[in-house]
Amino acid sequence: MKNFIRHILKEETETPIAEPFYIKLFEKMDEMGAIPFTKKVLPHLGLDVEEEIDLIQSYLTRWEGGDKDTIEIILDPEQISALFKDDRDYDIQNMVLQYLNDTYDYTDWGWECMDVDEYIIADINDKNMKTIKKFYKKADYEDWEDIDDYMKNGDISTEIGCSYSDAQRDADINYLHEDIHNEMIDVLSKLDGKWDWNDHTYKTTISLSDVAPYSDLYMHIENVLHDGYDLNELLYGIFEDELQNVMNGYEDGEIFFDELGSINTDRHFRYGGAGTLDVEYFNDILEDRLTHF
Repeated sequence: MKNFIRHILKEETETPIAEPFYIKLFEKMDEMGAIPFTKKVLPHLGLDVEEEIDLIQSYLTRWEGGDKDTIEIILDPEQISALFKDDRDYDIQNMVLQYLNDTYDYTDWGWECMDVDEYIIADINDKNMKTIKKFYKKADYEDWEDIDDYMKNGDISTEIGCSYSDAQRDADINYLHEDIHNEMIDVLSKLDGKWDWNDHTYKTTISLSDVAPYSDLYMHIENVLHDGYDLNELLYGIFEDELQNVMNGYEDGEIFFDELGSINTDRHFRYGGAGTLDVEYFNDILEDRLTHF
């Protein structure tokens, strides 16, 4: 049997998988699963290492098997944050890490209350405007040209401007987080998994058929056979190999990853007001502040 298998593996024809015994081996791998077959059967076939490697590689690349041999992959926030490009001194990777861990705190960003202008006044709803008019009537009319002047330059301008600033800050943060999340999905799109907010991890499954095109497949199969015939380790090894290469900037992903995530720092931090303000939320904040004015 050993000589026959060797002959099949060394065959240089265009369709070596047509050999009956070769097909039987592949069908047995399909039936058992390539992972248990490699662990329980392959070591007892009497093949040398090169022939064993060729058998597994041919099964994955020529027979296109292994789609049922899967493992679960779990990525944590630290690993995912390393898949983002840092830009200038904004420490994007740390922002991603804090967002995914739900531990973000942007209080040190120093938002200031906005000056009240016409566009802000236009967003004040009728309920809050009625309250403001009551305060205006109690104020010294001679100090203000009209109610707009009062809202822009009176003490109440602080309540209005700070409410608008808080609402804009919330919109900017939401937009930043939306951008981070969308970039994460893009970077991990080939994995087709899901982010779980319950335990802050990204979960997916990968199969042996996924790694068939990997350029260093032969080397990884050789390492696995040397260390104990466990094809689970082939999957873990190739995944970790590519993950480290991408994280360290050596190359874009070959199988599992797209290029590193990128956040437009000019849009989010340089010019301000990136997010679309929720006018209703602004009025909720203003209403609360006016009750304490």
